Amino acid sequence: EVIAYKNRGEKTWTMLIPREVAYGLATITVDDLTNYWLQKAVSEGFNVLEFKYSRKAVEELAYTYAPVLCKSLPDYELRELDVLAKKLKDQLHDFEYEKLYPLIRCGASYHHAGLSFNARQFIEKAFRERLLRYLAATPTLAMGVNLPARVAIINTRYFSEKYMKRISILEYKQLSGRAGRPQYDPYGIVVIGKDVTSLSEAKKYIEGTPEAVGSSLWNDDALRKHVLASISSGETTTLGDLVKFFSMSFNAVNMNSITIEEKLRKTVTMLEELAMIRSRKTGTEVTFTPTNLGMATSWLYIDPVSSFIIIDGLKDREDVPPLYYLSLIGMTPDFADVHIAKQAYEWFEELVTDLEIRGEVPPQSLEYRAKDPNVNWFRGCIIGLILRDWIEEVPERVIVERYGIELGDLGVIKETGEWLVFSAYIITRTARLKRHSDKLEVLIDRVRHGVREDVLDLVKLKYIGRVRARILVNNGIRNVKDIIEKRELLIKLLGEGWGKKILEELENIYTNDVSSKER
Repeated sequence: EVIAYKNRGEKTWTMLIPREVAYGLATITVDDLTNYWLQKAVSEGFNVLEFKYSRKAVEELAYTYAPVLCKSLPDYELRELDVLAKKLKDQLHDFEYEKLYPLIRCGASYHHAGLSFNARQFIEKAFRERLLRYLAATPTLAMGVNLPARVAIINTRYFSEKYMKRISILEYKQLSGRAGRPQYDPYGIVVIGKDVTSLSEAKKYIEGTPEAVGSSLWNDDALRKHVLASISSGETTTLGDLVKFFSMSFNAVNMNSITIEEKLRKTVTMLEELAMIRSRKTGTEVTFTPTNLGMATSWLYIDPVSSFIIIDGLKDREDVPPLYYLSLIGMTPDFADVHIAKQAYEWFEELVTDLEIRGEVPPQSLEYRAKDPNVNWFRGCIIGLILRDWIEEVPERVIVERYGIELGDLGVIKETGEWLVFSAYIITRTARLKRHSDKLEVLIDRVRHGVREDVLDLVKLKYIGRVRARILVNNGIRNVKDIIEKRELLIKLLGEGWGKKILEELENIYTNDVSSKER
């Protein structure tokens, strides 16, 4: 572990480097820590991973040091990188490729959850193979992806809720575990940290004891899910059963039995108010059984409050537009972790207010009736607008620019949206709100494929996505029958390669159907 610090008022960093780790030096002074290690990486053939705590920050780092690498790497390596970067073009949307190409061709990149899945996969593979020399990443990389490097530079401060905060010792230990690649590196180097102001502050992370690991089970949202699951499965039927069951959990060792019982009593009371369970007194004992709604909610593994919002928002409504359904699921606790740009709340405040007046989105009062901090009406409306644009076939580039999100965010919103529209369909069907479940059943496929209703028959076929389906429908090909009857037009519109693939797929489907009927 290399300690780097800059005393107040000084312009240079001092690095204390253990002699057994690097270059026989004990103490050196440098103007730019990252640049110093990048030059070492180029000359000695390793790569550098730097952690920072916001998307904007890691992008700025990548754009800062990509030109440094372009000037330092040998010509043959830059030519290989240019070929590598151009291979990415076929895998990404143009606007994402335009951001990444000037970085990757220089041997650098950034990594955060806003990138599309294809981009993240490409970058991880290239860095793992040491084709990329520098990667600036948010901590999510260290938590979920095995992507080590010879050198890991750890910044220790991040901005949150208008204040600068420090990462915990536990977080530092997790991030520092990315230094050194087994079987490839003789050692790993952790550089701590570009933003510490003293030697003692740096040593705190290296010599300090990691904080105790906590548990989120006893948070209200997690507890009501698990209590409902234990009752729905028949594992527990009384408060005593629940206390016994949850007393075996990890965090219960730090709680007394009275506290456990109070929290569980409060949770079952809430579940009964939400119509998830019913209680019955038998002698001196109260037993709990799940309702049909509770069983459905537990099976879907959604928050019971989400089910309440879906039913409360629809039970008195006869007819609502798709935007209403999409905004309704967007405000549920199950959408609470989705990234929405702060600017979006300012950009769309007037529009959302107008939509509420016209009844095109749920009423804001629904948020207050839910009585849960993870329920957010405005967030729901923004997510509803994003998903409405998606199912109205608005190009993804327009969507991400309009709402200030990134492709990775849009991917999460689409995936979560499909799951929750399906959940809303099951919940409304269970609650016998047929007028809504019928519409939601159609909406599931629209969210899955990102299309209007008139192309649903086409997008269910392999090789036909939202763009090709719209081209076909606009030219009179609306279903499988039209494809078969207008083969020449199909090939003319989509090209011989794709046209033949689609026709072959139809032949396979027909052959399989005939075979199954004969059996």
